[in-house]
Amino acid sequence: MCEIFSAVYTRAGDLIFRPDVTNSHEDLIERKSLRDDGHDEFARLEFYPRKNGAWDNPDSYALHIDEEVRPHWFTGDMEISVTQRLRERVSRMIVRNDRRILLGGSWILSGSPVVDRCVNACIIHAGSATITRAGSTTIIYAGSARIIHAGSATIENAGSATIENAGSATIGHAGSAMIIRAGSATIGHAGSAMIEHAGSAIIRDAGSARIIHAGSAMIKYANSAIIRDAGSVMIGYAGSATIENVNSAMFVRALHDER
Repeated sequence: MCEIFSAVYTRAGDLIFRPDVTNSHEDLIERKSLRDDGHDEFARLEFYPRKNGAWDNPDSYALHIDEEVRPHWFTGDMEISVTQRLRERVSRMIVRNDRRILLGGSWILSGSPVVDRCVNACIIHAGSATITRAGSTTIIYAGSARIIHAGSATIENAGSATIENAGSATIGHAGSAMIIRAGSATIGHAGSAMIEHAGSAIIRDAGSARIIHAGSAMIKYANSAIIRDAGSVMIGYAGSATIENVNSAMFVRALHDER
């Protein structure tokens, strides 16, 4: 299983760590043309905060060997050395001050910095930052950030973030986020999010979200969501949702069907 930070360490002492490009062990192995032939010439590693640890505190990170059997050559001293090297790498990703632009790379936002623009970056954790224009950035954990223009960003876990203009973003799990204008975003799981204006968004699973104005959105599974103004929304399966002011809404299935 690949956690947030994956790395490969070779018997020759090379540390392969490219969080700005991939988080897949297999990608790293292929990139370096390593042979996984059972001779234990490298070790797959994971590096992430311990339970209750903080993403912006490298000292809270722990190294995990992602192999069924620990390579015999990977000594305790080697483990200490690799851990320190990875902590130094993570330290260089942490942004604590305001930035005009984050151009490429992987970043961890600490505190409440203001980032004006992101370009092809990967934000591991947004903390409580304000991001003015997310562009085509990938945000793994949005935390409690304020995202003014999400653009075409991919937000995997929105947490309790406030997203003012979702644009054409892809949001995997909306969590308990506040989405003011969903635009033409694609939302996988709305969770318990508050969506004020759904626009023409595609919502695959509305969960227990509260949607004030559904607009012309397409909702595949309404589940137990509360929809105050259905507008001209199209709902595939209404489930046990509460839907008010139906207007010109279209229901493919009024009752909850098997998926």
